[in-house]
Formats: sequence, structure tokens, C-alpha cells
Amino acid sequence: MMAASREHAAPAAALGTRRRAAAAPLPPRSALGAVLGSDRAFMLLATVPCAIWLLVMTLGPALFNLVASLTPMNLTRPGSGWDFSQPFANYLLMREDDLFLNSLWVQARLSFWSVLLQMAMGLGIALILNIQTPLYQRLRTVFLVP
Repeated sequence: MMAASREHAAPAAALGTRRRAAAAPLPPRSALGAVLGSDRAFMLLATVPCAIWLLVMTLGPALFNLVASLTPMNLTRPGSGWDFSQPFANYLLMREDDLFLNSLWVQARLSFWSVLLQMAMGLGIALILNIQTPLYQRLRTVFLVP
């Protein structure tokens, strides 16, 4: 019984005494990476112009629409875009407008049915592509290439 425990103990002890292999030398850093302190900081800094562009392209139109909703803007009257005398008049009129309420209902139905149809089509295509057939690779290529 002692011999069996020594046999199991010996490999475990040997594992602890092995020396670790020397790590491969790291590749040299880029000049900007060395200045910033790490390549991760460089990668984060490299995404800043894209993030700024995305913010400008999304928040710019959103802010314009917010300002336009607070004015009685009419594109046929050039000066009407900066009249903030009754900023919430559009929102008060909107509650009473049957056309607006109908358009909300139409948009809700359109969104529901389009999402349902897209999910059903996506699930159907996924189930078809999951079947292993001789045309499997060709179908995968047809769906992935475009």
C-alpha cells in the first residue's frame, strides 16, 4: 500500500519541480504604443475618430429633429424654423390628431409583422442550412459570399 502511494506521489512532486520554459520575447512595440505605454492604449486611441464620427452622425440629426419638433417649422416659409414662441404646441396638437394616432397603429402593425416574418425566414434558412446534404457546401457558399 505504501508503494502505491509513493508511485502516485512521485509524479505529482516531479510536476512541481519542473522549470518553466522561457517565454518567447515580445515583439517590439510601435512608436506610438511605446509612448502611450501599451498597445491596448493605442488601439483604444485609434477608435476615437470612429467613435466621434458615429456620435456626430447619429446625434446631429437627432438633435436637429428635436429642435425642429419644438418649432412650427415649415420648409416653404424660410424663417419659421427658429420660432420658439410655443415650443410644445406640436406635441399638444399631436395628441388630438387622428391621423397621427392612426399612423402609430399602422407603424406598430408594420413593425410586428416585419419582425415576425424576418425571424421566421431566418429560422427557416438556419434549419435548412443545418441539414447535412450534398448541397450543403454550395448552399453555404451562396449564402455567405454575397
